[in-house]
Amino acid sequence: MSGGTGGGGTICDAPKLHFESTDETLGCGTGGCHDPISGPTNGVDLVSANVWSRLFQVPAMKGTGCMGMNLVNATKPPSGALIKRVTDQSCGPLSLMPFGQLVPNQAIISCITDWVNSQLP
Repeated sequence: MSGGTGGGGTICDAPKLHFESTDETLGCGTGGCHDPISGPTNGVDLVSANVWSRLFQVPAMKGTGCMGMNLVNATKPPSGALIKRVTDQSCGPLSLMPFGQLVPNQAIISCITDWVNSQLP
């Protein structure tokens, strides 16, 4: 995984490294979570092609604890539900992702944040 964009590095490929990963400590694409086969949790499919179109300015569904905010917020990315779910528990208890994380994983946060920022129009 690249370390983000600082110093001229490349952007971390969040979909490849985290969304599509079946590694339960790093990935969202484990069976029963955000993969299209088992029915994506809370309607968030992070594995199928064109993931950005399912995240950008799309409201979080009821049940996520983040209802009322977009998955990715165009004007203030850190306030979007996607980033909130990997950085803190502000969407409710047990909301830190990947599921089962007890503390935020800085490598995952950096990768997803850098990727989101690189996708913004």
